[in-house]
Amino acid sequence: MDQRLLNDMQAAYGLTVTHIQQLPGGWLNELWKVTTQRGDLLVKRFSHRRYSAAGLEKIEQALERQRQVAAQGIPAQRSSYAAEKQSAVWGRTYPIW
Repeated sequence: MDQRLLNDMQAAYGLTVTHIQQLPGGWLNELWKVTTQRGDLLVKRFSHRRYSAAGLEKIEQALERQRQVAAQGIPAQRSSYAAEKQSAVWGRTYPIW
């Protein structure tokens, strides 16, 4: 897992990572189980080799809509997703569940 992502998890969410386990599977995307002081989280990095810039933008839009729906109290998968910050900083998409 990239040190910049660990630093961002600390700065943006106040999360201190104590253990990282890369999970197998997927097709070019990367997935980690991350243990923090708040419990276990799932972090996924979408591949730029698998998705075009337009495809990644659609994923970011879908994750943002999902966050907005959940904020309105409608049942939806919870995700701590910061599209603007993460996309602007590294050009990567990292949802955190």
